[in-house]
Amino acid sequence: MIRKNDLYDEKKAAQLVALLIYLNNKPINMLKLVKLVYNIDREAFKRWYRPITFDGFCSMKNGQVVSKIYDNVKYENNRTKNYWNTVFETVKVNPNRYEVHLREPYSKDFIDQLSNAEIKLAIEIFTRYKDKSIGFMIKEHHNPKLFPEYIKTSSSIPTDYDYLLEKIGVPKKYREKVSEDLEGLKYLVTIS
Repeated sequence: MIRKNDLYDEKKAAQLVALLIYLNNKPINMLKLVKLVYNIDREAFKRWYRPITFDGFCSMKNGQVVSKIYDNVKYENNRTKNYWNTVFETVKVNPNRYEVHLREPYSKDFIDQLSNAEIKLAIEIFTRYKDKSIGFMIKEHHNPKLFPEYIKTSSSIPTDYDYLLEKIGVPKKYREKVSEDLEGLKYLVTIS
């Protein structure tokens, strides 16, 4: 079984986030950002049986999130010396609102790891939610008809890939194949 973050691609995740900030034409609300990335990865799973970022998913109080990206964009982690913080800065706008900013002006180099299909999917999901409030997105994530994988919690409950695929209606024989494919990818990553 693939554990969360076994295949996490920080550079690709950062490029997806940079693209979303660019599409937003300004810094983006931190919580909305992690919801957008989750929705993009979830839709990638529905279409291609694999996410874009390979981040771990989890249910939290305000719905589903991508866990590693969420940890990276937290305001209190701004000063951590890592790749993420060379690209982004999270700014506290008020006590309850944080925005993620690009540190450098956006350029096409920011998305050289994303395929054309991944970019098109990101644009599609961003366009669907660009005018939606974070409150709308949280409410949507709490709707079991729309996000049956969400588990109501006041803390954090991991959502493994197989569980997500089951909840979004992928038949068992395909879920088993996805698991095998992801194990194969994990092996390739370890030997490269």
